[in-house]
Amino acid sequence: MDRRSVDLDGGPVAAGVRTDGGLGFVLVLHRRKDGFAASELYWSTRGPDLRWTVAEHLSGGPTGCDPAYGSSWEAVLADAAFTVLSSSESLLSTGAGVFEEEDEGELVGVHELLVSRRVGHLRIERSALGAGPSYAPHTVWEQRLASPFALVAVRPGERVRVVAVERDGAAGEGVELLPPTG
Repeated sequence: MDRRSVDLDGGPVAAGVRTDGGLGFVLVLHRRKDGFAASELYWSTRGPDLRWTVAEHLSGGPTGCDPAYGSSWEAVLADAAFTVLSSSESLLSTGAGVFEEEDEGELVGVHELLVSRRVGHLRIERSALGAGPSYAPHTVWEQRLASPFALVAVRPGERVRVVAVERDGAAGEGVELLPPTG
């Protein structure tokens, strides 16, 4: 098996984790009773005591490939470095309000990516929407890959661009992930 293959025979596996300040997401893969692989997306917030709240379910469904076999997900990719498998927008109570009753929620977009074996890591570039056409990122971070799946969250007012960096260090073209539209 490929080093990033995900063995689901032992039960559910956390295939992707993404935290953004006090907001966190985890993508759990599992094998359904019919034998097909499926994903479930959960979210949580970190409170003032720095503990994470109990995770809540956001979405889920079949993955469209079997994460245990690299040939399965590479067939879905059709030679692309990565593809967006699913995108969703959810109004999440993120704790942004000063008082709990003021927290009307924040519309957050979450993108689930399927990534090729040849990619070493993803470079995530985040800037404010008004950053202009030159796209000068405010923050850049590398997302290491523990599985063929990755999560990227986009908050209102953000521009997020994902660049696949291959194992040899060559960076591909960036793909912009859209912010929530509300």
